[in-house]
This record gives sequence, C-alpha cells and structure tokens, in this order.
Amino acid sequence: MKWLRSIIGYFFAGTLVMGVWGGVITSDFGYLGGILAGLLIIGPMWFMNHSMNLVGHGPNSGFIDLGMGVGIAGIANDTIREGADFLVAAVPTILVVLAGAVVGGLVAGLVEKDIAKDNK
Repeated sequence: MKWLRSIIGYFFAGTLVMGVWGGVITSDFGYLGGILAGLLIIGPMWFMNHSMNLVGHGPNSGFIDLGMGVGIAGIANDTIREGADFLVAAVPTILVVLAGAVVGGLVAGLVEKDIAKDNK
C-alpha cells in the first residue's frame, strides 16, 4: 500500500508544479511569482508527503524525492504533449542530470563519513 500512497503524493506534487508553476512565473509577478509558487506548491506538498508521512519515509531517510516526482511528471507531460521526439532530444540532459546526482550522492557520502569521523 505504501507504493500507492507514494504514487498519489508524487502525482499531486508533479501535477501542481506542471499545471500551476509556469502560469505563476509568467504572470505579472515575475521572480516573486517563482518564490510564491515554491512556497505555495512545494511547501504544502512537502508537508503532505513527509510531515503527514503519506509516502512513508523512515526517520533517517532523505527528503529529496519531490524533485524526482516532479521531474518524472515534467518529462511525461512534455512527452505526451510534444511526442516521442521530445523525449529523445531530452536524453542527453537527463544523462547529465543523473551524472550530477551520482556525483552529489558520492560527495554527500564522503561528507557524512568525515562528520562521523570527527564526532568519534
């Protein structure tokens, strides 16, 4: 059942970001619209998914998954709207993002080990 709760939570987050964020930023609010969208969309979605524990995270897990949910929603949204050519054109960008995520994870692991070593 956890997977269904996770899908629902990430679905809401991805749908709101893809449906509302662009309209708020391109409105008369400009950069302030982006800040407002972040507070009014990501804030409640984080609260719903993590504070209310909709997605079922453990006490020591990282809360970085909204980015993945929104990213998948964005790729799916544009692929459905623009066709498979859009997805093929996006593959190099997706690979660079994945490489950055791996490097970031490795660096975070090294930092965590160093902090643990200092605390001993």
